[in-house]
Amino acid sequence: MKRWLILLVLFFPLWAFAEDAFPLPAQDDVTGKWGYRDAESHWAIDPVFDEAAPFHMGFACVSKDASRHPYHHDAIIDQNGCYVVPPDYYIYNDNGDDDALSDLYIVSTVGSDGLSGFFDVKSGIFSGLKWHEVL
Repeated sequence: MKRWLILLVLFFPLWAFAEDAFPLPAQDDVTGKWGYRDAESHWAIDPVFDEAAPFHMGFACVSKDASRHPYHHDAIIDQNGCYVVPPDYYIYNDNGDDDALSDLYIVSTVGSDGLSGFFDVKSGIFSGLKWHEVL
């Protein structure tokens, strides 16, 4: 019992603040662009995005060139700022009350062909654009 208590005390801080280890979205005062700052307020990912969402399980949704296009050009980046899904899509997440869906993003083309797919943040896998309609 004492051993479990010691393990709990040692590892609880790591588990409790795991999401906080990722940089947080922040807007640059000069350019108005969004990037991500680390705990010391340094730019961990440069402010080059029009919009930036918080990281979830190592991935974040961002938008580029939103002001120049009638539709968003969304992307998914990893914690290093590298594109996992490039900024050519509309990305949507509506988990509602279903925790199972909170880790799935719907990825759709911005053009007229209307193909969609899924990005799973748990595995980091993008299904590709395979379906004409997803719900």
